[in-house]
Amino acid sequence: MLGATTRPVGCWRDRGAQFSFCVALYEALFAERPFTGVTLEQLMRAVTEGAPREPPRSLAVPRRVRVALRRGLAREPSRRFPSMHALRARSAPGARAR
Repeated sequence: MLGATTRPVGCWRDRGAQFSFCVALYEALFAERPFTGVTLEQLMRAVTEGAPREPPRSLAVPRRVRVALRRGLAREPSRRFPSMHALRARSAPGARAR
């Protein structure tokens, strides 16, 4: 494992921005937060310890977008896309959900 001073910082920043983007996109698409919690403490616990809720199936959001959002909301940054470009490519029309 790389030490803190030798770790490529740009990729971690990008993955943090990716998480924030996916939270905002989830809220815009489904009109609800991806994580449950009434208080700030509950919400923080859901983000750090839980998984995002399943989005409503009643809305016509393509599967590829749902899958990309789920990955972009992963708790561990290493499980997210390597870049915003990769996230965009995976959720674009014609992309296949994996």
